[in-house]
Amino acid sequence: MSNLVYALGGVVLLEFLVFAALYRWTRWQGKQIALLVGLAAIGLFLPFGVFYWKGLDQFAIHIAFYAMVPYGLGIITTHWEKQAARGERSGQGWFHWAPATIVAFFLALAVVDAVIITVAENGLSSSILQRFLPEPRRHQVAHSTFPGTIYHDYQEKEAQFNAYLKDRQLQEARGWKIRKGWEVKPEAGTATRFKVEVRDSEGTPLLGAHIIGRFLRPSDSRLDLDFELQEVGQGLYARNIALPAPGRWDLVMLILHANDKHEVRAHTAVAKPVI
Repeated sequence: MSNLVYALGGVVLLEFLVFAALYRWTRWQGKQIALLVGLAAIGLFLPFGVFYWKGLDQFAIHIAFYAMVPYGLGIITTHWEKQAARGERSGQGWFHWAPATIVAFFLALAVVDAVIITVAENGLSSSILQRFLPEPRRHQVAHSTFPGTIYHDYQEKEAQFNAYLKDRQLQEARGWKIRKGWEVKPEAGTATRFKVEVRDSEGTPLLGAHIIGRFLRPSDSRLDLDFELQEVGQGLYARNIALPAPGRWDLVMLILHANDKHEVRAHTAVAKPVI
C-alpha cells in the first residue's frame, strides 16, 4: 500500500501546485485550469498505468484521484469567482457541502480499496494494519493469506477444457475399476499404508501401471504432498504416506498404462494424532 500511497500523494501534490500556479499567474478560470490539469495528469499516467499494470482496482484508484483533485479545486475557485462577480470578498464562505461530500466519498473509497489490495497481496499479518490489532494470544499470529488449491484451472482455457472433456469420455469408455483407500484410519504425521487396486473392464488386474498423485490441502497448498505408488501385487499398488495435518485432504491421482491415462479425484479425512 505504501507504493500506492506515495504515487497518489506525489501526483496529487503536483496537481495542487500546478493548479495554484496557473490560477495565480494566468487569467484562466478555475474550470479551465481544472480541465487542463486533470487531463494532463490522467494523460501522463495512462502509459505508465498500462505498462506497469497492477490490476484494474489500482488503475481505477489513480484515475479517480487524478480527476477528483482538480475537480474539487475547480468547484472551489468557481465559487470564489461567482462571489467576486457579486462584489463579495473572494474566498469568503469557500466551503460547500456538495464538493466536500464528493471529495470525502472518493477519499474513503480510495482508502478502503488500498486496504483491500494490501491485505489481498501481503496478508494481514505482514501489513501496517497489524499495528492497530490486539497482540495475539500465546504468541500465535494468524495469517490471512489464502494459498489454497486451484487445480481446475483448465476450465479457464477452452482448448484445455475440451481436451479434458475428451479424456473424460475416453476414461469412461475404458471402464477401468479402481479401488483405493487406507489400510487403517490415517492420523496426522503418522505414515499409513495407502493402497490402490486397478482392474480393466473385464476384471483383469492391470499390471505394470505407473501411478502418481498428490494430496492437496484445500486451506494451504504449501502442505500439498506428491507421491508415487509401487506395484506390490497383481494389480495392487501401495505406499506408506504421512499427511502432515489433520482434517480434509483432496486427492488427484493419475494411473498411466501404455498410452492410457486414467484420472482419479477424491477426498479423505485425516484424524488428529492420539496423545
